[in-house]
Amino acid sequence: VALLRDLPWHRLHVFPYSERKGTPATRLPGSVPVAERRRRASILGTLSLERLRARYEAALDQKRVDSVLIEGRCRGPDGERDWLGGYSRDYLRVLMRPGAMKIESNTVVDLKITSLAVDRAAGDVSLLGEI
Repeated sequence: VALLRDLPWHRLHVFPYSERKGTPATRLPGSVPVAERRRRASILGTLSLERLRARYEAALDQKRVDSVLIEGRCRGPDGERDWLGGYSRDYLRVLMRPGAMKIESNTVVDLKITSLAVDRAAGDVSLLGEI
């Protein structure tokens, strides 16, 4: 964890290791208990969300994100599926409501950023924007 704190990254893909029945891994000595694996994964997941949130907060300070590729409709932070989602050039997730504008999938738009949406359960962050 200390080493990871010093390295430049924005997101970790974290999951606890698990053996499959009947494989040689089930017979290896010194296996880390499942509860400890989950505890460690939780620590790394929290660190990843903190780092990701800091990256998105820095983008929020810029007030704009140019050249967002809209991929299509998605579920927004309110749980409704009337949002549009896409990614910026630096692979930041951006969500917006289309409002009265008809915006198609695979459209590139420039957005004013209004806030962040943090999904702790999914370990994800999105910028919320508008045209």
